[in-house]
Amino acid sequence: MTKKENGEYLRVVEVEAYVLPGNPSTPVIMLKLEEDKELTLYYVPYEIVEAINLMGGVDLSIKKIIGRDRESIFDLLASHEDIKNLLSQDLEKVVIDELDIETGLFTAKVFFTDGKNRVVRRMIPSHAVFLAVMSGKPIFVKKKLAETQNYRA
Repeated sequence: MTKKENGEYLRVVEVEAYVLPGNPSTPVIMLKLEEDKELTLYYVPYEIVEAINLMGGVDLSIKKIIGRDRESIFDLLASHEDIKNLLSQDLEKVVIDELDIETGLFTAKVFFTDGKNRVVRRMIPSHAVFLAVMSGKPIFVKKKLAETQNYRA
């Protein structure tokens, strides 16, 4: 990030993925940011919540939160060392910097580089967060988005 951009973005210092109880239950990814701010992504795919926890050594199926009778693409990606290594080489960072006011949906940008070329892909934030967690790459959130969500909460 440039010097100017550094002031506009906060780095994610912790990723928590869990299921809020209720009827229906709500799968959530909470991004804990610098400056004691948070950004919460609601109604993310259960499979991503499960995969993020499995990568951290927590099996939600044991707690009867999510069943483990079949695997998802996220399980496969997270357990395949060659894919993880390749992704770690090419993925530079994830930046969550857009919110569509009409739909309430965030958008993330995933930055890939091979040393010469840079490609930026717009993605669903929960999917982008999964890729960053899997590859150990940094996640940044536009400060204004975190402040807006924290203000409304």
